[in-house]
Amino acid sequence: MPTGRFTLPVVAVLAAVALFTTARAASAQDADLLIKIGLEYFQKALRAKGRGRQGARALGRRRKKTKSAEPLILAAAAEHFLGRAAPEIKAREHFEQVKRFADEALARDKDSVQAGYWLAVSLIELLEKGEPTAYLRERTHIKRLLDAALAEDPAYQFGGPDRFLARFHFRSPVRDYDAAEKHLQAAVKIAPHDSRNFLLLAELLIERKRPGEARAALDAIDAIQAAPEFAGELAADREKAAALRKRLDA
Repeated sequence: MPTGRFTLPVVAVLAAVALFTTARAASAQDADLLIKIGLEYFQKALRAKGRGRQGARALGRRRKKTKSAEPLILAAAAEHFLGRAAPEIKAREHFEQVKRFADEALARDKDSVQAGYWLAVSLIELLEKGEPTAYLRERTHIKRLLDAALAEDPAYQFGGPDRFLARFHFRSPVRDYDAAEKHLQAAVKIAPHDSRNFLLLAELLIERKRPGEARAALDAIDAIQAAPEFAGELAADREKAAALRKRLDA
């Protein structure tokens, strides 16, 4: 599983695109091998301009030609990153597709922790702004899936299990700020160059009336140096950080 985020050279992005373009035309067996080889590159290359959607759809089509869960897991990851980049009105479509891919992956491999992780992520994305009762119905299920992902690899998706457990505790109808902060402190140690972890930590610290620590978390975002292919994502997070600074200054 990948553990870094802002270190991918441009050649790796091009390699990922080449791998998945080739996979579309390969036999099912060969395509599975190409997908496996491209796992680390692909998850980091989704932000490459104009190619993320093509890669996600190509991987999704692999489900008809192989019994492996891995292409579906990769496609779920692709759809999630595309959803994060999409306007809010379009983002839900991507997150619903994440859930479909994750459900299908689990149907093929019920013990897949990665598929379970993406199912939990999709539920959080879909339920945070929905009816509290719907979130409460899924609460135990979500936590069980994320706890399994954390136990298997805390570094998966750059501190993803801790980051989404923090969101779970911070934004679900039953909130536990202490648990959320514990998970976010773990996430920033695992992935100190991931702006998402610091951004969520700053939001939590503002909510907890600790402005000095919140400013430190926002300063950490400013200090991150992104590779060119991730400059857009970091810029978007810095805009959100600027909005949080205005809240602190108000």
